[in-house]
Amino acid sequence: MKARKLHLFSELFVIVLAFLCAGCGHYPAHLSSRLNITLTSADEWEIDVRDLPAKDFPYLAKFKKLRQISFYSPKGTGGTDEKLIALSIQTFTSLQNVDLLNCPLVTDEGIAALTNLPSIKGFQLEGTSITDAACETMATKMRLDGVNVANCTNITINGLMKLIQSETINEISFSSDNLTGDDVMRLIDAFKRINWCEIVDQKAKLDAKAVAEKAKQRGIKIFVRPDGALQDVRTN
Repeated sequence: MKARKLHLFSELFVIVLAFLCAGCGHYPAHLSSRLNITLTSADEWEIDVRDLPAKDFPYLAKFKKLRQISFYSPKGTGGTDEKLIALSIQTFTSLQNVDLLNCPLVTDEGIAALTNLPSIKGFQLEGTSITDAACETMATKMRLDGVNVANCTNITINGLMKLIQSETINEISFSSDNLTGDDVMRLIDAFKRINWCEIVDQKAKLDAKAVAEKAKQRGIKIFVRPDGALQDVRTN
């Protein structure tokens, strides 16, 4: 009983501290238990659920104004297909952005489940284990504005081609690891609605000047960088 009381006190302390720091700027509510959910305002619009068990996801239904949800964890254990399936059966009409950075346990199954939430507009998917199948799902069964699939080693040019020819996607990030320089040029030529693109080129295989010239021809903003968000978080 004493240990239980100490545990509850610890959780209450974290919540009170977050409230006192609110004046310093908004931070996503870190929800790790049903108690956290109960004590967090129903008006919260941004939450961090990396430590929340899938069994407690039904209690997230109270957040009717939810717009952003993050599963990012330095350990890579924050997001799973089980959690995404649990999330997908809730009724969130305002949820727009899902952050699954460094979530290698997320596969095509988890992304397919999220088609049940048509309000989603953007995905951060760096470091997930999705394949070309998830790319096709996002391109044909969702109405995304932007998607980041850099550092997704199971994606090929075929999956990227599906994404860049989507009727709605206008911003995309991807890696050149599985591509040749010619593949990248082919993709840029095939952009349908893309007007902003970031290419993670860790092996420096791309001709940056040629890419810049192609971007100028197409009237598109393209940025080539040596590291992606996944490398950034792993070195900090």
